[in-house]
Amino acid sequence: SDSGKQQKMDAPLQQKLVETEKNNSAEIIKVLGKCQNPINEDIRNQLVASGATIGTVTGKIFTASGTSGQLRKLAEIEEVSHLALSIERKY
Repeated sequence: SDSGKQQKMDAPLQQKLVETEKNNSAEIIKVLGKCQNPINEDIRNQLVASGATIGTVTGKIFTASGTSGQLRKLAEIEEVSHLALSIERKY
């Protein structure tokens, strides 16, 4: 169901995707993701197949970056339980 996919993304990320799509922007968005199980090679391959760039992987947690379309594909992966907009912390 579509609502399930929406719930995987936190509100700031959903807002960001809507904004970039409205502007037809190919902006790269950074996210923090969580899987249901510790990420093994098989799960990592699924994440990579979305087209998004997968960064660090620690247990069930991963970082990724991609366009809104790639991130929506990432959210469709059954193994992915949550995606959050990664906030650039400026100190």
